Amino acid sequence: MALLRNFLRFPRLLEFEGMLAEQLSESNSPVSELLFKVIERVTHEDESGHTLAQFLADLPGPADENFEKEMDSARSMISTFLLEEGIDSVIRKGLSQGQILQTPLEAARLECCRILLQMELNRVEVQRRALSTKGTLDDADRKVFRDLMQLDQDLQKEIKSIDAGINDILLRKREK
Repeated sequence: MALLRNFLRFPRLLEFEGMLAEQLSESNSPVSELLFKVIERVTHEDESGHTLAQFLADLPGPADENFEKEMDSARSMISTFLLEEGIDSVIRKGLSQGQILQTPLEAARLECCRILLQMELNRVEVQRRALSTKGTLDDADRKVFRDLMQLDQDLQKEIKSIDAGINDILLRKREK
C-alpha cells in the first residue's frame, strides 16, 4: 500500500515498475495483484504508441511552480484508469494518506527502494528456509545457503542505510 500511495502521490516513481514487476511476480497477495494492475495500466501503449509511464516521466519536479497542478492531473489520470478495475476506495485511501503524510519525493523514492529490498529479503528468507528444511545438504546446497546468508546480511545493511536516509529527510523537513 505504501508503494501505491507513493505512486499516486508522485507518479514519476513508476520508474521502479520493472523491479517491482519482477518482485511481485513471485507474490500472490491481493496487494500484489493491485500493483500489477497499476503497472499494467501505466505501461500499456495507446493508439499513438505512447504510455502513461512516458507521460509521467516528463512531469516537472517538486521545485517547479506547476508541480502540484501537474501532479493533480497525473493522479486524476491514474485514478481514471484504475477506477475501471473497481478499486476506487483503495485509490482514494492511498491518495489521502499520501497527502496527509506530505512525504517528500526523495523520501518516497527511498521508501520505494526499501520496500523492494524488503521484498527481496523475504524471497531470500523463503529460499534459505527451504534449504534448511531439506535435511542433509550437499556441497552445492551449502554454497547456495552461504550465498543466501551473505545476501541476507547485505540486504539488511542496505535497508538500514535507506532507513537512516529516510529519517534524515523527514527530520530536515520537520526542522524547516
